[in-house]
Amino acid sequence: MLRWPFAETTLTAGDLTAQRWDPARDAGPLWEALAFPEVWGSAPRGMPDGPDDLAARLAQREGGPERITWTVSLDGEVIGTSSHFRRGECVELGATYLSPRVWGTGLHLRLVRLMIHEARANDCSGVVMRADDTDERANKAIQKLGFVFVHKSAEQSLRADGTRRIARVYRLDNDEVI
Repeated sequence: MLRWPFAETTLTAGDLTAQRWDPARDAGPLWEALAFPEVWGSAPRGMPDGPDDLAARLAQREGGPERITWTVSLDGEVIGTSSHFRRGECVELGATYLSPRVWGTGLHLRLVRLMIHEARANDCSGVVMRADDTDERANKAIQKLGFVFVHKSAEQSLRADGTRRIARVYRLDNDEVI
């Protein structure tokens, strides 16, 4: 049975750390790391207006799935955010936003592995990821990790251009090695 919420408040893999989101501590440094339009290209509602809007978007949504939001740091410097969502006995890895300065370094893969490890350590029945149907780069990356396409889902959220977001949903069973 899934242990939720996770007891851990810090996840570590060498120089990579994910700490539970604390808006008072993290909103400013996270905004500095992510204040680039290209980071938010496929995000619902586009780029936040600043650190307060970013904090509001990362807050628990009324009626939404239970979420644990993480602030991601490399060598102590904030470089992004990710989250775990409870989906019954499964855990979904939420959207990950990383500073462009770490793109192409393999850091995203390391973070996803850390997040999967944490979900499995807390006895999830499987891990789920989703990506916007139009984001081929994200969909290819998810499949490279061994996730299997399950279905498409019409989301409630709209893309920045006002169109309805369609997500591809993927699942990774616990017997799959990443």
